[in-house]
Amino acid sequence: MPETLGFSATILRPAYFIDNETMIADMVRKHNVYPMPIGSKCVAMVEACDIAEIAAIELIRRDRASGKLSVETINIVGTDILTGADVAAIWTEVLGRPIAYGGDDPGGFEASMANFIPEWMAYEMRIMAELLRQRRHDPSGGRPRASG
Repeated sequence: MPETLGFSATILRPAYFIDNETMIADMVRKHNVYPMPIGSKCVAMVEACDIAEIAAIELIRRDRASGKLSVETINIVGTDILTGADVAAIWTEVLGRPIAYGGDDPGGFEASMANFIPEWMAYEMRIMAELLRQRRHDPSGGRPRASG
């Protein structure tokens, strides 16, 4: 779409933000369940600071270019490919006690989260979970970049 408007741009498409984990950390600790229905297609989580770093690099690259650059899309993903069960296993290791994976039901997740966060946010998180279940965010495909 930027091409039709006559300007160039870099479109950043980050995968699942690992920063989301801080929002659910208390729930995991209190209920021994990892509730995010991220599924089994695999997610390569990325930190917000990595997205900011990539954005800054791209802004500088475009600013220093000798001419107009074409539109570019960068898929931003982390280096580890994780399923919901994998993330529950990480929480198990970190907390030193069993943490179960809550399953792949985005609707049930939305209903549960609406008890703790605003309904609009629970709805948005359900939509995100549905998209994560449909797509595989694999560092080996496309042109992913993340600092680590």
